[in-house]
Amino acid sequence: MFVSISAFAHENPDRKGQCLIVSGKNSPQPCVISSGGGAGGMYTILNINKKQYHIEESTMCEDDCGISLGSDLNHMKDASHYYLDAKTKKIVKEPKPSSTVWNCYKQVRGNLNVCYALR
Repeated sequence: MFVSISAFAHENPDRKGQCLIVSGKNSPQPCVISSGGGAGGMYTILNINKKQYHIEESTMCEDDCGISLGSDLNHMKDASHYYLDAKTKKIVKEPKPSSTVWNCYKQVRGNLNVCYALR
């Protein structure tokens, strides 16, 4: 007996944004943000100055979904998500709907720490 299962993936259109590699001077740079999702997860790819940063989030969980961050798919590490206030660059726990914040991801055991904001 054969069982057929269909899996669907979707890509969103690329968007222009601002990205921030958190280290040293923290200066924003223009970037292209690619995203999509499929069977059990979502992804975001930040394209900054010919480099890519991959963010993957599992959607197959109830509470705390796993997040991974890496410079390529072969070097992904566990990561956490946080917000930075756009003006002060300080961490914000619960952003207000009217506030402008950066979406940030930092490796738990690693040095990679990137943020993005859509235009």
